[in-house]
Amino acid sequence: MKRIIILISIMLLSIIGFSQNFINQSKKDIIRVKGSPDFKVDVTKEVYYIAYKANETKYELYYFDQSEICYIFAVIDNYKYLTENVKDLNENYIKLDDTTWEYYMKDGKCVAKLTYFESGFSILFTMVYENKVAKPVKTML
Repeated sequence: MKRIIILISIMLLSIIGFSQNFINQSKKDIIRVKGSPDFKVDVTKEVYYIAYKANETKYELYYFDQSEICYIFAVIDNYKYLTENVKDLNENYIKLDDTTWEYYMKDGKCVAKLTYFESGFSILFTMVYENKVAKPVKTML
């Protein structure tokens, strides 16, 4: 029983923790907590994202489909903050390999994938539902 309580606590902390990860939350709830987005981008007629500039180097992107539930969350930052982000993932998520983590939620699981690029990194959180997988979208990440 104690293990179950600890596991549930870790899962709740991971949902609250990492850059206010709002995966599987409504657009309305995200805007209520974070305020008006800095910009909105239509990827297709059915898919769009809103973005926030968290600081001088960090962007947070929240992807929605017609249901207006966040199914993809991305963090983009420079290498200066890579160590603290990876440390947070290692402490709060189940590590699958050097660039992939996951955690379980009520409706499925969230998979976090770290990608490196020339000027920084991105961490893409994708919701994997029990009966379907959220389709990744192409962006200019």
